[in-house]
Amino acid sequence: SGGSVLESVVSGVKHASGVFDRLAAEEEKDEFTIEELQHTLKGSYLSRWARHTEVNLKLFKELRNVDQWLKDVVSDQSATSQFSVLPEADFFRGLDRALPGLCEWMRGADEGDIGRLKESLQSLLASNAHLAEAEGYRGYRDMIVPRDRSSIVFWLTMEASPEQRKQYFVLMDRILAVKPAENAALGGIRKR
Repeated sequence: SGGSVLESVVSGVKHASGVFDRLAAEEEKDEFTIEELQHTLKGSYLSRWARHTEVNLKLFKELRNVDQWLKDVVSDQSATSQFSVLPEADFFRGLDRALPGLCEWMRGADEGDIGRLKESLQSLLASNAHLAEAEGYRGYRDMIVPRDRSSIVFWLTMEASPEQRKQYFVLMDRILAVKPAENAALGGIRKR
């Protein structure tokens, strides 16, 4: 269990340094308290690490640092927690599902690549691209049959030249500019 794993880690640190003897009597949080990481990492990984690693003060401080960096973002009250109903939480859940190897990629990516990813994600979120009814929403997605949407997104992002992308959106804008009454005059648009 997460608690017994943490106790094993703390026990190892106490043994290695002797400075932690006072922790057993203290019930309040202090600079050695692990808050959220024990609930974030799977117990089997943390337990294996605790059993097969000589824990020392330096290693424990590394664990504590990571815990402090992550504690707010992985808490149940976080905007991206499993309990959040915010669109941003759905966005990042979808990103995780769509790219299950993203963390592995980030481990080996250089800072330039991670910076470009961060910029792109920030731009998408700032433009409300993750919202169906965003301000300035034009309906580009709705005009494409669902089975072809991912292919269009792939083409627009990975294959289309800047000129092809420009011409595509000029044409889509012309199609979207037609008012519903004008569409009806054409006899309707045949479904694919």
